[in-house]
Amino acid sequence: MVFFLQQFSCGTIVVASSLHHIAADLRGFLDFLELWAQLSRGEPIDFTKIPNDWSRTPYQYFERLDREPTAPPPFTVLPTPATGPYAYLTAPSEVTRWKFSKDTMKRLKAELSPSGNGEWISSGDALASIIAGAVTRARDQGNVERLEGRSTLESQTERIAMAADGRERAPRGNMTDGHYFGNFNNLWSVDASRADLLSATPEAASRIALAIRKELNIQLSSEGVSNRIAFFENPKIAKPPGRIVWSADVILTNWCRNDLEGTEFDMGWGKPFKATSGAGTVFPPGYSLMTQDGESGDITVLLTVDNPGAAALKSDPLLVKYAELL
Repeated sequence: MVFFLQQFSCGTIVVASSLHHIAADLRGFLDFLELWAQLSRGEPIDFTKIPNDWSRTPYQYFERLDREPTAPPPFTVLPTPATGPYAYLTAPSEVTRWKFSKDTMKRLKAELSPSGNGEWISSGDALASIIAGAVTRARDQGNVERLEGRSTLESQTERIAMAADGRERAPRGNMTDGHYFGNFNNLWSVDASRADLLSATPEAASRIALAIRKELNIQLSSEGVSNRIAFFENPKIAKPPGRIVWSADVILTNWCRNDLEGTEFDMGWGKPFKATSGAGTVFPPGYSLMTQDGESGDITVLLTVDNPGAAALKSDPLLVKYAELL
């Protein structure tokens, strides 16, 4: 962990902290920060929200499989360890930032929700659909080369990968509220219709959002998460290390459920800290990070695309319909 404290001549105090991802994921880091803030404010600590077990063995919270695990999308197993990242991950990209207002998000969900068949999507599904479609269309219009690691042209699909906290998927509900510290970020993916992604219509975007929801329900089911854990713990797969790899055309990280500037992070100095999404970092093309302001409800989206597709992304009809370029 890195901790930096700075007091300026005006009296303003700035605290910066970061935690290496090998120690914990975002949820684990936020659990740590919430406890730190409570101690700083001199509040009593609820010890029932502190882990009793620090062993980092998530399988104990799930039912064990009675079969051999399979590779969960988007992961595959190579015959020999990988020698480096896929080519598309190192391609130059342009970083853009977009704002989706609270009212716009309500309208987006309403306009993309399936009608009359009882099926349901979340606002996050709708947002993911808009982002993935915009990136796909921008690449198509910019004639972006399909580098190693991207979906093939013949597949007629684009792979959308998303990070998801797996703690709430434990069947007995005993991993949440700070009970598990470490990494339990379940990366999953959906192979979505390229034709729908290339179509800048609400109807096509609705189909993509529904495909995202259906695949999420499968891959993040309790059994799906159990399979994922068993896969990574399987010694036949894990050794030698470096054989498990993954790739995707679009990579999404959604932090909107966490109010990163909320009062639970108040260190006792009058105001909570201001969280950042790592601006200035080099991001691969086709990457998105979504954060939400807890007070206004507005969502800020960091979105990258390969340089040749940047102009098309900034003028994408569906993206500019719902979002403002910052």
